[in-house]
Amino acid sequence: MRGRVAVVTGASRGAGRAIAAVLGERGATVYVTGRSSRAEPVAGRTAGTVEDTADEVTARGGEGIAVVCDHTDAAQVEALFERVGRERGRIDVLVNNAWGGYERMNESPGPFWAQPVDVHWRGMFEAGVHAHLLSVRHATPLMLPPDAPRDVRMTGVCARCGLAVLQGEASEPGERGFLLHAYDCVAAAQAVPARALIVSTIAWLFDRYVGNLFYDTAKGAVVRMAWGLSRELRRYGIASVALAPGFMRTERVMEAHAKHPFDLDQTESPEYTGRAVAAMAEDADVMRWTGRVLTSGELARAYGFTDIDGTQPEPFRIPGDEAVPGREMGKS
Repeated sequence: MRGRVAVVTGASRGAGRAIAAVLGERGATVYVTGRSSRAEPVAGRTAGTVEDTADEVTARGGEGIAVVCDHTDAAQVEALFERVGRERGRIDVLVNNAWGGYERMNESPGPFWAQPVDVHWRGMFEAGVHAHLLSVRHATPLMLPPDAPRDVRMTGVCARCGLAVLQGEASEPGERGFLLHAYDCVAAAQAVPARALIVSTIAWLFDRYVGNLFYDTAKGAVVRMAWGLSRELRRYGIASVALAPGFMRTERVMEAHAKHPFDLDQTESPEYTGRAVAAMAEDADVMRWTGRVLTSGELARAYGFTDIDGTQPEPFRIPGDEAVPGREMGKS
């Protein structure tokens, strides 16, 4: 990945830090973002800053660039991507990992109607869903091909390929208000080579309900957003996937384990997810995954990588789940 540019949000610790580090190991330039800095660490958070992660990226052979950014602040997000555009001119990989939903998740363990909507909205939707949307909104223009139209109108949706029909494209009326491209649009879409990748990390995947309506809805929204991006951006060679790690041994998890030990046999390192992202980023055929929701374990088997201990932890499953692995995001 030498010469390629990545932005990893929420990368001061956990999965974000590991993803940034592995991309650096592959030679990438990585903009590492988050709220925690050496100058102003976030109160109540485990150790880790954007500078620490950037230094690790550089130590592993890449170029780490630390940027303090609160991804709930639209002005800060816009400034981040303006800086990347000014300094590098493009983005090859965007990893949407920023998330603030755990900070006060367990304060009100009762049913959803007894929980404070404003607290969960700020943590899970503003610092989760909205943060992801802001990033893709500002990153996408830096991922598009140079000749892609920046201001184009959509006249409808093609019933055959599922992609937008843009103003000026030859089309004909279809059924129930849809349009039909006047060419083999399916073959054309499949022939577009990959040029960039958007990964949205999620912590919940299949059909088992986690017991928190706000959390479940927010994570589901991120999955649907990733699926919608795959439809919007396929014609430009930008792949979009949602990626679910397994039970990771993050700093937060290991702190909890130190206080109250529990079984770590079914866990994986955060670098397992980092290797999953790197494998996709290096794959010239990554468009085969676009519009999918994936696990680190499934990608390990597809690409042949292992965790840091040489094992391949199984794809994450909640006991009783019967969902099909790698199913398309928009399907129930």
